[in-house]
Amino acid sequence: EVTTEVSTISFEHLWPSIMELNYVFPKSEKLTHQKLFDVLFKTGNRAFQYPVLAIWSYADLQHDVRAQIGFSAPKKHFKKAHDRNRIKRWIRESYRTQSGDLKNTLLQKNKQIVIHFITVKNDNISFDLIQPKIKLVLNEITEQVMNAE
Repeated sequence: EVTTEVSTISFEHLWPSIMELNYVFPKSEKLTHQKLFDVLFKTGNRAFQYPVLAIWSYADLQHDVRAQIGFSAPKKHFKKAHDRNRIKRWIRESYRTQSGDLKNTLLQKNKQIVIHFITVKNDNISFDLIQPKIKLVLNEITEQVMNAE
């Protein structure tokens, strides 16, 4: 008589849960106020990694968030709306998955910032090109926040 015993193997410990990673981009983190845009473009710092330009500045935000983010792809370089939307979606996804270090640093320093990401050229841009550039820009901003008084 043959008995077959099936053991269940759990792989849950290998992957952290979505809640632990906190890869979210809630509506409260979207940069929407005209006054914040004006301050950002007048007095903002710049971080550039081709083809992504980030303009950022410290701000007092009304919402209980550490950062508010805006995205744009200029019509001058991307003529079709679906191209602009795709570029903004790629930048948003890259920010969403890689912003953990910046958010932790802002929380430690008790600071709030606004960031606006702009793509500057249309030279065969792809998600594989944008993602590491967003990471480099976020690292640069994180270092400047850490070194600030």
